[in-house]
Amino acid sequence: MDMSSHAMYFQDQLPIHIVFEEWMVKETSGLITSCFGIAVLAAVYEVLKRTRMELRRQHQDRLRKQISTPEEKRDSQLFTALWMLHLLNSLLYAIQIFSGYLFMLIVMTYNSWLFLSVVVGLFLGYAVSNIVTSKGSRDQSKTYPSMNLETVDGKVKSQGYDNGGMKTDLSDCDF
Repeated sequence: MDMSSHAMYFQDQLPIHIVFEEWMVKETSGLITSCFGIAVLAAVYEVLKRTRMELRRQHQDRLRKQISTPEEKRDSQLFTALWMLHLLNSLLYAIQIFSGYLFMLIVMTYNSWLFLSVVVGLFLGYAVSNIVTSKGSRDQSKTYPSMNLETVDGKVKSQGYDNGGMKTDLSDCDF
């Protein structure tokens, strides 16, 4: 079996197959176009991740409100909306997983330009999605859902996070 056709180190030689047999880049102009497209897709991937996080936060907020209301006052439309949010979040998750594996396969071509395109695209998508989502909440409290922390003006508003049943007081921490 001839293994010389696929280099196991970073290189920049053409022609190169990218993920699919039909996606073959033979010229520098095709490589530039592919790199640009991959960077844009990687940026969209990061925005998609941030959108999923936001949808999940909204879903959890609505679920908390529904659970806190008496059972006879619960609205069936709200329950339907919660399920629709959950289904949308699940669909976005499937797209995110597919995209992640696609980027892994692109990186595994060991083409240095394609690798840089993925990294730059992910960086730009992360930076843009954080700027856009934090733009409206500069003066509002920021929530760190993975640690159950809320901060106002850089000071922790709520205390602690659950670490295997152990509560930790973080009320004096600055973020």
